[in-house]
Amino acid sequence: MFKAVQDLEHFLRFIKGEKYLVNLVPAKGVADRSTHIRPHKPFYRSAEDILAERQAYFRGNTSGMRDVYARIQDVRYVLADDIPTKDLHKVYQYRPTLVVETSRDNHQVWFRCDSIETPAEQHNAARWLVHAIGADKGAIGPNHLARLPGFYNR
Repeated sequence: MFKAVQDLEHFLRFIKGEKYLVNLVPAKGVADRSTHIRPHKPFYRSAEDILAERQAYFRGNTSGMRDVYARIQDVRYVLADDIPTKDLHKVYQYRPTLVVETSRDNHQVWFRCDSIETPAEQHNAARWLVHAIGADKGAIGPNHLARLPGFYNR
């Protein structure tokens, strides 16, 4: 658990912003098995809120009931998702802000681009990254949520 907390704190230190869009999603199959675990509507939290609420997030995640996703609400951050380890060499030439291993041999890569000012520019940058480094096409867009570091990938 200590490493998971460190991973979350590390992420919030490097991917800085005023607010994050957070969603707690029933793990695959849980919604089918249980009537009390329902999808939440995404909600906004500050980094301080996320850290203060982390125990509840971890409890739901480690019990296998919920996956925890978030997205910083700042267009300057661009996400490239589902990068296999063998392709990380393509990533480092573009100087990523943070590389997160989300599961074995799978990574999220975050870039901070201060020249981006609009969601459309962020979208174009993400599209370019898909082609340049082989990121997941489904992760394009300013509202695509990514698994928070430190949480299990169920």
